[in-house]
Amino acid sequence: MRKYFPPSLRTLQSTMREVRKCTQKSIIINTFMLEGIRSHSAFINRMARTNKGRVFYTSADNLGQYLLVDYISNRSKKVR
Repeated sequence: MRKYFPPSLRTLQSTMREVRKCTQKSIIINTFMLEGIRSHSAFINRMARTNKGRVFYTSADNLGQYLLVDYISNRSKKVR
């Protein structure tokens, strides 16, 4: 059985290559993250900064409430 978690360095590098390809084609990536691990949050923020996209942080218990980190307008906002 293969181990898929945590993601390997190769997986992270491949993901960032795809993020750059999307960015070059003006494709904005919006990411929804459920109660993340700090290292995952850092990677997701790096993706969003690179792509000028958005990250929606929420939890499974409170899907209607989230923290929006918007690299398009360069701001953060809590939504309830």
